[in-house]
Formats: sequence, structure tokens, C-alpha cells
Amino acid sequence: MMPKTYHLFIPSLLSPLKTWQQHYEFNAQAPELAKKLCNTTLNRFPALPWLQQACLLLAPHHSNGSYAEQLYHAHFHQPCERAVLCAAPISMTAGMSDIMVGDFVIEDIDSEQQQRLLQELNSHFSQDGWVFKVSPLGTWFLLLDKAQKPLNTVALNDALGASLRDLMEGKIEVSWGKQLNELQMLLFNSPVNQQRELAHKAPVQSFWLWDFESKMLTKAPRLHADFIHNGGKLAKQLAQHANLTFQEDTKNIPDQSGIIIFDDLIEAAQINDVESWQQHLSRIEKEIMPLIENKNFNVILYTDTGHSWNLSKPHFWSKLGFNREKQLIDLI
Repeated sequence: MMPKTYHLFIPSLLSPLKTWQQHYEFNAQAPELAKKLCNTTLNRFPALPWLQQACLLLAPHHSNGSYAEQLYHAHFHQPCERAVLCAAPISMTAGMSDIMVGDFVIEDIDSEQQQRLLQELNSHFSQDGWVFKVSPLGTWFLLLDKAQKPLNTVALNDALGASLRDLMEGKIEVSWGKQLNELQMLLFNSPVNQQRELAHKAPVQSFWLWDFESKMLTKAPRLHADFIHNGGKLAKQLAQHANLTFQEDTKNIPDQSGIIIFDDLIEAAQINDVESWQQHLSRIEKEIMPLIENKNFNVILYTDTGHSWNLSKPHFWSKLGFNREKQLIDLI
């Protein structure tokens, strides 16, 4: 019989900390959680948005292909017959002498805007054989001929917040860079972005197209869950996609293996609201410590930076009576 496990997903737990320490000399305060993390077993996986990570780990099996191929299979329940890339909607910001990739993926594109963007993109790039596609969970992909797929791309986590000039110089093939520029020009004039700006939402100024080969994903254990708790609309869609029960009763967590989403940090991280982020973190720490201390459950914590801790499995030095004490930023 498999032991019952709580899978805790806490996006934006670590991702903003280096920037905030550099710009604001900020150190996150979560002493109990930080102590627990630095004294339990850490696994490293590719840095992925929490929805993609959970969808991939919930899939009944992996294909043997690249990350984009495996993610496509998980989202559409079938392999892709063409070459495929992940396509992450992003914004851009103009600096003094360069353009910077936005710090986060745009996830608030409603279904109407999705369809309008799909029509614009697929009409424009039809002669190139490109087909953009969005999954029922709102994850974007680009389908193209195998000969068109670049040999090297920059992973999403490495691109977010980076200089576009630095990314283009030496890291992206010249011909591919030209097509990315064409994509940006098309979206610059998109009526969808005019609508989004009127609604004070970040414009979709480009799609970061990327993939990587990863044996770590193929070897990653399947995630067994009976329910998904919290996480709003995206978590509810994921529950439907994976045929799981979805519930938002924060006072009563089922006595079963399940996924618990703590997404409160995301919005504060995106707008650099350090004070609000810390307030949410302090509350999350109080909520999850009883879950961690529950001896009837294994507890695994996932972040969108590629860190995953088995909080029920102490590190060897902890078993010897040596406990390390670090801050959250020291864990990155």
C-alpha cells in the first residue's frame, strides 16, 4: 500500500529572492520552514511553472522525447506528430540601452483573447508552416517541421528577467532570432494587446519559444493524488484535466494523498510588493507546518525554481544530530 502524501506547490517561494536582495537588501523571514528545508532531502528538477510541473508529474507515463514533447503529451493525452516547442507568453521592458524579457509568464489570457491571438499568429505564420496551439489548461505550444526546430534554445527560467541582447548574442541562432523579431512586431500591433492595456494588464509582447532534453523528467516519479486543494481557476482546470476532486475548503484537507496549492505569493512577486509577499509567506508558514509535522503523511514541497524537498526524509547529517540553520535565499 502506497503511503499517503501531501504534495505542496508553492510558486514564487524562491524565484524573486535574489533580485529583491540585490535591489532592496531584502531577506525573507520564514525561520521554521527554512530550517526544515535545509535539513531534509533535496531533489533538483528543471525550473517550470507550477501548473506545467504538476501536469507533467500527474501524467500516467512519459514519452521519451524532449520536455516540450512530454508536456504536450501530458496536456493533450497524445503525442505530437510534428516537432514542438513550448511557447510562453511574455512581456518586454525597455531599459537604458537594451530590452529586458519580463520577469514572469503571462497567465491571465482569457479564452476569447486566446482564440484571437491564435487566429493572428497562425494566419501570419501559415506560409512558414508554424501552428500555434493552446491546451485546455492554457499552456501554449508551437508546432513546426523538424527541420525548422533550432538545435539550441534558451530555457524559460534562464530567459525571464534577462537581457534580450545577451540572449540573442551567441545563445540563439541568427535565423531564429529574425523570426522572433517578426513575432514581436506582429504582437506589437495586436488588438488583443490594446484591449489588455485598457484593462491594465500586461501586454503579450512575445512568446518565448524553448525546449530542452532532460533525462531527469523521464526518471521523475509519478505523482499520485486523489484531490487538488486551493489554487483557484488554474487548479480547478487541472483537477478536471486529471480527473481529480477539486475543493477549496481551507479548513478541512482530506485524509488522502493530494496536491495542495499555495499560490498567494505569485501576484505580490509579479508586482514586487515585498511587504505583501512577506505577509503571505508568514501565513503560509503557519498553515503548512502542521501538515509537515503530521506523522501519518509524507510531505513533498515543490517550487517553480526546480527545487523539490521530501520533508519527511531528513538529510543524513540531521539524523546524526546536526541541524543546519539557513535563510530561504541560501537554498537557491
